[in-house]
Amino acid sequence: MLKSKCLLLKLVYYTESLIMNLVLITIYSITFTVDVFLLIFSASRKDPTKSLYLTILTMGLAFYSLGCAIALFASTEESAMTALKLMNAGIPLIAPYFLLISLAIFQPKYLRNWMIFGALIYGFGMFFFIMFNDSHFLYYSSVKMQNGVLSLGRGPVYWMMQGVTAVCMFSAYTVLFGKYIVSTAKLRKQMDFIILGSILVLGANIINFTGVLNNELFDLMPVVMTIALCLFVIKLDKYFTLDLAVIVSNTAVEIMNDALIITDKDWEFLFCNASAKRLFPDLLNFTEGEAMEKITGWPAELKDIISPCEKEFTMVSPETGGIYTYKTDINKIMDERRAQIGWYILIRDTTDVTFLIDQLKELATTDSLTGIINRRSFMERVDSEMDKSARINLKNALIMFDIDKFKDINDTHGHIAGDYILCSVVDTVKKQLRSYDIIARYGGEEFVIFTTCIDEEPLNRFANRLRKAIQNSKYVYDEKIIPTTASFGTVEIYPGDTFDQAMLAVDTAMYEAKRTGRNKVVAGEIKRMPPR
Repeated sequence: MLKSKCLLLKLVYYTESLIMNLVLITIYSITFTVDVFLLIFSASRKDPTKSLYLTILTMGLAFYSLGCAIALFASTEESAMTALKLMNAGIPLIAPYFLLISLAIFQPKYLRNWMIFGALIYGFGMFFFIMFNDSHFLYYSSVKMQNGVLSLGRGPVYWMMQGVTAVCMFSAYTVLFGKYIVSTAKLRKQMDFIILGSILVLGANIINFTGVLNNELFDLMPVVMTIALCLFVIKLDKYFTLDLAVIVSNTAVEIMNDALIITDKDWEFLFCNASAKRLFPDLLNFTEGEAMEKITGWPAELKDIISPCEKEFTMVSPETGGIYTYKTDINKIMDERRAQIGWYILIRDTTDVTFLIDQLKELATTDSLTGIINRRSFMERVDSEMDKSARINLKNALIMFDIDKFKDINDTHGHIAGDYILCSVVDTVKKQLRSYDIIARYGGEEFVIFTTCIDEEPLNRFANRLRKAIQNSKYVYDEKIIPTTASFGTVEIYPGDTFDQAMLAVDTAMYEAKRTGRNKVVAGEIKRMPPR
């Protein structure tokens, strides 16, 4: 009877162990399958750094899960050691790359190029330590299997790995929780699943450390870490963290002269190239999720944009201190479903182009010799001024003058001397004008002045003052004094008069001044049709 009870108890124990092993094998198999899926997902992402860290992390986790599943079949010390070796092909990689992916997403400014190679060398070093453990026993001091229960003795290298793991995991938690605390509400929403996964991993670490699950062949960590990575990937995929910046992040973008900035759809920073960092030095320390308006010197023209557009702005260059002109092309970044996922801002330095355009405008509107406006530009400006005056019933005036005997000056002293006289006379007259008077070269040695609000008598006094200024000026060329005078015509323009009428009247008056002795002022009058 007692023997039968013992057999029954053994059968029950065996059955329970078999069921438990089947459950655990199923869990680890599912975990391994999910890890392989995550591995494929991360390897297919476009980001050259974040996706690489995530790929190595999921690869290590896949080895870890597979080793845990095989360990459940172990019945000898040799088979248990084989499973442990497989597990340890991945375990040393998990903590360092969990830290690297946390840094890459939330604190990229702390990343260094040597970190990925250092983590790989460390992972492979730990793997070889356990692969050849039989030769040195520095990782496991002993491996014993008694009644199906594995007992391990820990060596100094094992404890060193535990220390590195603890430091990496603690650093990753510091990055994640620290970023969550100081983030905006929007970024916290993006991090909620990531923080939840980190809490699960932290709990599993505590359980493993305290030995609550006292079974060498059952490890909670690969299951919990896989769940955490699933939560990570859900958020990373939703917010395109592993793809968006890389749409434009390539060599051509980095070396292009134009500044390129990528933001999410809420105008929070994601990526910029080297030119953008030179234009806005604050971007050197910017991390993902920071508002663009925090940038020192961010142009007011680029704020509150709600639709694609082109903007122009000027700003002081932080590199040279000069004032530069920029043209900005702002457009949406769309995903394959044509939903907006961000903005791109392309800023082009147009200082030289703007300068050339201004120069062309100046050439088209300015007399190249004297520097004052030409005839065409004068007529356009006067038409506009006369329209304004007609609306408010304001009187204007027109003055025309011609340099006396200018042909004799050219014939006697040469054309270069004639050009000197033209420029000097203009300088003399400009000193007598008010800021709102308009002077232009009308043709040859003829000049016109449009002025406002002058009655007939003051108009003639004003013209005589200009005439005397020319007469009394001393013009010296090639050490010779060139006596110079000018003849003036004036006319008042009333609301309703046309520019053509005014020009005819003032031209007639000026030629009357030249006909009747030169160096004088003659007042003209617009001939108007008598009222019916």
